[in-house]
Amino acid sequence: MVATHASSDAAAACQFCCVGCGGRECRPVYAALPWLRQCTGCGLRCTWPQPAEEELAALYDAEYYRALGYDLLTVSGWPPAQQARADRLLGLAERHVGPGRLLDVGSGLGDVLAAGVRRGWRVTGIEPNGLAAGWAARRVPQAEVVCQSLEEFAGRKGTFDVVTCLEVIEHFRDPGACLERIRRLLRPGGILVATTPDAGSLHARVSGRRWVHYHRDHLWYFDRRILARLARRAGLEVLRCATAWKVFTPGYMMHVLARFSGNRAVRGAARAGLRWLPRWVLVRRLPPLPEGLLLLARRPAGEEVWP
Repeated sequence: MVATHASSDAAAACQFCCVGCGGRECRPVYAALPWLRQCTGCGLRCTWPQPAEEELAALYDAEYYRALGYDLLTVSGWPPAQQARADRLLGLAERHVGPGRLLDVGSGLGDVLAAGVRRGWRVTGIEPNGLAAGWAARRVPQAEVVCQSLEEFAGRKGTFDVVTCLEVIEHFRDPGACLERIRRLLRPGGILVATTPDAGSLHARVSGRRWVHYHRDHLWYFDRRILARLARRAGLEVLRCATAWKVFTPGYMMHVLARFSGNRAVRGAARAGLRWLPRWVLVRRLPPLPEGLLLLARRPAGEEVWP
């Protein structure tokens, strides 16, 4: 869904909806979040107007990654938890394809790349943020890390056995076009593994406008019905679209709540926990918990690959 500016605040007229629902407009959802809009056709929520490139670039500094539980100078409890999650997701892909060529879209600080190398994959990461790309290249020297967006990436079509896209699709300006590009990068029969926050979850419904994932660098908010429809529209076969399971540490959860929670008391409690709880508690790995959406999709095996 790409919206145009409206002459009034009542509604913003849609030029088109990215899932092809035919919706004519998107309307505000909460008065306290005037930039959060919802398509009247399919219910897809989006951030509008979308932030400018300069505004988005300013968000992804070193402090952004620290707020998500990383320490760029010392090893913390969060990278091992991310490794456990990456192992879990690559294991799902390996039920369909053996270790081969892996592309991680939005590779961040290299967690999937490190797990892929350990599991025998030949790995490539694309990451538009120079800070993150440089960190990933140093952390996983066996990987090819390209500091580009997916739209800029000149990878050869039909060559990747698996493409991973973890917590990234909600950042694409045009998610439908990006999924089509991912399909073309996959070989026929290749697998896409994607995760994204679940706007249809009980957590999202109960939290309302205070849902922790409502912030302006998230441009789209999918539920499983809309995400599956978007993938099929891009020409992918949907194998699974269901609840994702993530491995957390208490420190990570408190970092996220301290920065992004819409509840002032929750933010204060999280900051107090980060200040006073011992490190062994903050870095302790918790059992996998349901959080977000998992999309497992495949490029049709019989599809021809064009140069």
